[in-house]
Amino acid sequence: MQRTYIGLDLAASPRRCTGFALIVEQGCATLREVRCLFTDNEILGLIRSLIPISSRVVVAIDAPLSFPKNGFIRDVDKKMISLGLRVLPPGLKGMKLLTGRAIKLCNELRSIGIEVIETHPRSVLKSSGCLDVESLLEKLNIERKTVAFQGHKDLTDAVLAAIAAFCLDHGCSYSVVGNEGTIYVLSKIC
Repeated sequence: MQRTYIGLDLAASPRRCTGFALIVEQGCATLREVRCLFTDNEILGLIRSLIPISSRVVVAIDAPLSFPKNGFIRDVDKKMISLGLRVLPPGLKGMKLLTGRAIKLCNELRSIGIEVIETHPRSVLKSSGCLDVESLLEKLNIERKTVAFQGHKDLTDAVLAAIAAFCLDHGCSYSVVGNEGTIYVLSKIC
C-alpha cells in the first residue's frame, strides 16, 4: 500500500483552475501528477479514487478552512503575519467565496476519513528557506518524473501544498495555531 499526499491550490470559482498535485510514497516519494481540476465533483472523484490503493491520504488545501468569528481576520492569520508570512484574511470580500468552497470540500473529505489541513504555499516556501520548489523537492528526496508545472502559479502552489501534506508525516512541518484555525508550514530545510 502507498501513502498519498495531495496539494490543492483551490480556486474560488469552478470555472478557474484548481491546482492539483499528487505525491505518492511507496518506498520512495515521487511527485506523480500535477494538473488543473475544476469542479468539486472532479476534485472529490479523483481523491476518492486514490483511497482504495492508499493506506493514508492527506490533503493540504491552500485556502482558509474557517471564517473569522469577528471582523475579517482570524487570529491564526494575525499569527502568520507576525511571523512575516503574508496571508489573505478570509473575511476579505474576494476571499469569502473561496473560504466557503474550501470549507465545503474539507467537510466532504473529512466525512470519508481523509485528513485535511490548511496551508499557504508561499509561506511553505519562505519558511523552508529554499529558493524554489525544485530545491525543496531535492532536499526532501521527492523524485520528480516528467511532471511539468513551472510557470503556472496554480500548479506550483499545488506542489507546495502537497509538500506540506508530505511533511506532516515526515516531521518537517510545524503548525501555526489560533483559536480559529491551524495553518501548516515547513521547518527550515534549506
